[in-house]
Amino acid sequence: MNKIKVEIYCPKSKGHQDSFWYDGDIALLSYKNRRVLVVAAGDIRIQKKGGELVHDGWKERGDGIKLETDKDLEKIGNSYDDKYYWENNNWFEFFWRQEDDNNWNDIMGDVVFEYDTALERAKTILKDNRFWKDYYGKEKKKKEKK
Repeated sequence: MNKIKVEIYCPKSKGHQDSFWYDGDIALLSYKNRRVLVVAAGDIRIQKKGGELVHDGWKERGDGIKLETDKDLEKIGNSYDDKYYWENNNWFEFFWRQEDDNNWNDIMGDVVFEYDTALERAKTILKDNRFWKDYYGKEKKKKEKK
């Protein structure tokens, strides 16, 4: 019986479900000869009303907003009229390939914003036979040891 293997590169930290806290490769999930890589990507820019950059995803700048947990991110709005607003944000996205394919493929537009949701979405992609068949045609079977 094949189980999904999960290799975590960047563990989830307490109070940090949001993609804001992560960057780069997060986890590699494997099932049979399928691979899905979860990546946190995108530029982060939080601005203060009036347009001043107060956080760039790496550090507070100027009259910065203090961010320590997901709850703090709720202070950030989506409108230029809000005290603080998102100019840019990041997300989790998914790359996939079969074991013997050297090229990673991006699932365009398939993004999520929470850590646990990203890992669950990767598992769903791995188990979706139609998804893999649509790209590779008849899926190559990995030789299993007897």
